[in-house]
Formats: sequence, C-alpha cells, structure tokens
Amino acid sequence: MDTTTYRSAFTAVVLVVLLTAPAWAVITALLPLQDVIRGSQIIVVAKVEKLHADKPAMILRVEEELKGKLPFRTLPVNLKGDSEAEKLNHVPQLLKRLADDLPLVLFIEQKDKKFTALAFTNGTWMQLVGDRTGPETAVWSLTHGEPYLRRTFAGTTAELRTLLTDVLAGKKRAPKINEKEPPGFGPEVGGM
Repeated sequence: MDTTTYRSAFTAVVLVVLLTAPAWAVITALLPLQDVIRGSQIIVVAKVEKLHADKPAMILRVEEELKGKLPFRTLPVNLKGDSEAEKLNHVPQLLKRLADDLPLVLFIEQKDKKFTALAFTNGTWMQLVGDRTGPETAVWSLTHGEPYLRRTFAGTTAELRTLLTDVLAGKKRAPKINEKEPPGFGPEVGGM
C-alpha cells in the first residue's frame, strides 16, 4: 500500500471512530475537511437562538440543511463539558466565542439514537454528543473544544458555508490540511 492510500485509509478509520462514538480526548490527528464532509451523514447551519452562559447552555435552531436531513429543528445543548474540557479549561474559552444569533456549522453522524457532531464557528471547533429523546427531539452536550481542528479549517463560518455549498455541488474540492496552523480557538465574539 502506498503512502497516499495508507494515509487515506487511516484518515477514514479515524473519522469513523470519531463520528460514531463520543471522543474521550481532544482530536490531535490530522483530519482533512474533505473527510469530515464525506463522513458526515448530516451537515447543517444552525444559529444560537439563546446562550445561557450562567448555566452554561445554549439553544441552537437549524437554519439550513446542506447535506442530509436532521429530524428536529431545535438543539438544546448543555455546555458543561467533560473531564477533558474541565482539565483544559475549554468551557470559559468557548463561552467567549459564542453569542445569541451566532451561526455554527454542524457535521453530524447518527448511529441509532446517538449523535456525534463536530461544531464550527469562526475558527473555533468543538465536539457535541446527542441522545434522541423522541421522534423530533434530542438533547445535546458539549464534550470539549477541538483546538487542533483549526488545521482542518480556520476561516469564518460564512467562508465555510460557501465552501461547503461548492464542495457538495461538486464545484470545488475542500482545501488540504494546514499543518502549520497552531492549535487554539478562533477570535472571541466582538473580536472579529
């Protein structure tokens, strides 16, 4: 097996593992955007309908479906985070990058009643998990931020939405990994 084939196979296996089971650690593997798109059953643009930083929680409302169909329009998200988020102090950092009316792109994989999503907003990546509670409802939780996924894409939400539309229409290919992009999160709200 040549290096390119091996790398593609490895990336596909990593993506399947990441999107079908909750991660217990921050993703540090190189994950090309093309593989994230291909491995996601559903891709939507949602808006923060209401951020409750004091709880911490947020309500997301689906605005546009780019790939697949999500069976519900509202996503309540507990932003407490997991032990990894606590250890790395992700929640306070992420709360500075969220606000009412802020758009996010969600790359979602569903397996039975479980959902795993990589969420992106203006250079900030995070992982969410969801449990279906009814035919048109699910509850979601933040696992942790994904600072290394800035190598996957680090632009604005609007740029990603436009790029995804073109990639899904077959007009463009997603950009390659930027291995020189340092880990971190995008700008704080108001700092863009």
